[in-house]
Amino acid sequence: MGKRSGEAGFTGDFTAALAELQANLAQTKILDCDLSHERVLWDAGEGCPRRRTLGEESHFLRPGICSASKRAHLGCAHTTARDGVITRLQQFGAAFPAVGAEITDFIARLRELEMQVIRIDGAKSRAELELADLLLNLAPMKAGLDSQNRQAQVVQGLQQELQQQRHKIGKINAEHRQTNGQIRRLIATLLARLSLHGDKP
Repeated sequence: MGKRSGEAGFTGDFTAALAELQANLAQTKILDCDLSHERVLWDAGEGCPRRRTLGEESHFLRPGICSASKRAHLGCAHTTARDGVITRLQQFGAAFPAVGAEITDFIARLRELEMQVIRIDGAKSRAELELADLLLNLAPMKAGLDSQNRQAQVVQGLQQELQQQRHKIGKINAEHRQTNGQIRRLIATLLARLSLHGDKP
């Protein structure tokens, strides 16, 4: 494949430009963070989820959005890192039109995975709130029951709900890690497809 001199941000022949692109992609991060920013914070002293009250509204406390450096990875729901990768690939595709189909396919699939990450993030948020509600309701329910047998039955039921909810959150975390794996494989597949063009005139 022919040379491109300074075109769309890439210089030299295709092989050199591909090596540059590989180096760019090697610097991208994908963290199996389990979307930890969505978890509800726990008050060890009180033995219950932490809350913040503002006027008449009360909310469970969370860690907040991660720092810019931590969320600069392709599996984050609150990042512009994917946009940076897409821009770089568009530049590469503009410099070497023969690989335009590969670039277009990659970008479309990455956008699909982006929506998947955002969906999983929302599911994690809701599941964490549901878990916090269960934990918050457990203590007063135990104290308000006058029959020991009835108390044992209700507490056992709540404990089962807690176990199911924690299992649900574990499945959501696993789905996020699987999505990260899909992004990693997508990048590897793109580079493999692009390398096939290296020997073409």
